[in-house]
Amino acid sequence: MRRAKSKVEIAYYKGMRIGISTAIEAFYEQNGFNSSTFNMCASMRKEFIRAESLENQCRHNLYVSTNHHNLKQEEN
Repeated sequence: MRRAKSKVEIAYYKGMRIGISTAIEAFYEQNGFNSSTFNMCASMRKEFIRAESLENQCRHNLYVSTNHHNLKQEEN
């Protein structure tokens, strides 16, 4: 009998992105909740926020450079 998949596994197989809350919930589900796992999750949350911020900055830079390129094309 095949075991039920977690939300994270389902998202992974479907190629979907998951939020930090779902990732932390799944982590606690697998590892239990104690001071050690709590501290690990706090670190995970910081890294997730940092990565999300970098991703948003990259998207913004791409948007700005694409618009700049399009404006240059229109001028010519």
